[in-house]
Amino acid sequence: MTTRRAAAAAFTLVELLVVIAIIALLAAILFPAFASAREKARQTTCASNLRQIGMAALMYQQDYEYVVPVARCKTFSDVYANVCANDDYEAPFWLPHPDQSPPGEPYLLEPYLKNWGVLRCPSRKDADGRYCLNGWTPQFVPGETSPQGQPEAAVLNPSGTLLAWEHAITVPRCNSGQLGASAAGLPYEDKGHWEANHSEGFNAVWCDGHVRRMRYADLRRRFFSIEADPD
Repeated sequence: MTTRRAAAAAFTLVELLVVIAIIALLAAILFPAFASAREKARQTTCASNLRQIGMAALMYQQDYEYVVPVARCKTFSDVYANVCANDDYEAPFWLPHPDQSPPGEPYLLEPYLKNWGVLRCPSRKDADGRYCLNGWTPQFVPGETSPQGQPEAAVLNPSGTLLAWEHAITVPRCNSGQLGASAAGLPYEDKGHWEANHSEGFNAVWCDGHVRRMRYADLRRRFFSIEADPD
């Protein structure tokens, strides 16, 4: 009697296969959603990091005669508005650079950023990846000057001028994105300049402190320059 009851209560092979198939189907549906949710969380963390960096830059400007932070420079060229006169290795970086900053070296925004976790996007595959300062220069294209090292008053459209973004390679600033740019006003189409971790896009902080996710197709060269419209 007991044996018959146990046999009646047991699953058949077909029933077990059906259950396994249902579990596999649910996993196939849910796992991409979980991965998407994780990436969305990383994108939100990255945006928060850049927001804090943007606020730190604004506080720095208030303390230092309303001058936008510079990637690394003490003396600018007499010819180009935001190009260093020489390689001044005594000047601190705006943020610590993994390849070039000696351990413990102070950096410009250090008094305003107490959490080292904000210096790197959690989606970056490169462990040394950092955020990159807008360093575009008229040295390459006349009439296109980045905000770094410039007075706040010279940045005519702070909400439309990029301060920093997720760069695909580890550099303290990007100063050659205009080279080879298209006539349509887009910057240089090079994956070395524009990260694509966040749904084929990247986060960027603007000179007024707001953060926005961008794709390459959304970019215009005028976003990188303090001039009214260099396109």
